[in-house]
Amino acid sequence: MVSAANAAPFEAQTDWRFITGVGRRGPSEVGFTFHRIYGFPTIPGSGLKGLARAWAYFSLLEADPESQPESDPDFVAIFGRAPEGKEEENAANAGGAVFFEAVPLDDPDLDMDVMTPHYSQYYGDNTGRVAPTDDQNPIPIPFLTVKPGVRFAFAVGWRGDPNPQAQALAIEWLQKGLEKLGAGAKTGAGYGFWQLLGRAGISEPQVAAGQAQPDEPATPPAKLTWRRGKVVWIDPSKKQLGELEDLETQQRYRFSVGVIEGNTPGKKSRVHYVVEEREGEVVVIKVKKGR
Repeated sequence: MVSAANAAPFEAQTDWRFITGVGRRGPSEVGFTFHRIYGFPTIPGSGLKGLARAWAYFSLLEADPESQPESDPDFVAIFGRAPEGKEEENAANAGGAVFFEAVPLDDPDLDMDVMTPHYSQYYGDNTGRVAPTDDQNPIPIPFLTVKPGVRFAFAVGWRGDPNPQAQALAIEWLQKGLEKLGAGAKTGAGYGFWQLLGRAGISEPQVAAGQAQPDEPATPPAKLTWRRGKVVWIDPSKKQLGELEDLETQQRYRFSVGVIEGNTPGKKSRVHYVVEEREGEVVVIKVKKGR
């Protein structure tokens, strides 16, 4: 489906916890967006389009504070425009960018989190009539989040005549929005920020419409090389969960919560770990307890 829109997906992983669809109705008091058929967490394409548009506004105004972003040719080509003033309705046009919903590439592990409004009467129906005083009972509200380190696939396609320059800019604006503004709810509290793992490429259509594509043999997964190390320090409250030291080379590596398999190791615990080179940087991709 992505290829049909002349797009190729890029990957990003949750930098910390991520929550989407807080305002949706559901069995819990705080909503969450699950795919209505397959049941895994998703980010609607409309939300990603709004995120890219917000970053586009910011970047265009940062470059020229006197500019009008909605009149910028690239902005119009990507997001379209509505009639202004006394313009006829046919003066409007739809944007060419197609923002696909983001779907997880890993098992989308979920975590429970909790928010605790301390002034329930002040925030309730009595807003403006009851002061936020400390004699009101805090009410903990649990909610679901996606764990750190879960990879998602994103894609931006194009409808109509190809416009590679505008499409590449739409991808850049979305990626910057994911990194700098965050997606989903509670971004002001650190939720919803992303680490990019791969750049998007604009793919050419591989086959004509209605023509079958030959099957390709599956590529066997690369064999993992496990190394032995020990945990130097660990702090679950931080985005970078801890640091380990290789027992043979004494090289140290940072690792995040999302790469741990099984129980979380403690300080000075012996572990097995796997590293992988990504964009010139050695990254720990798996950690598990071991001797």
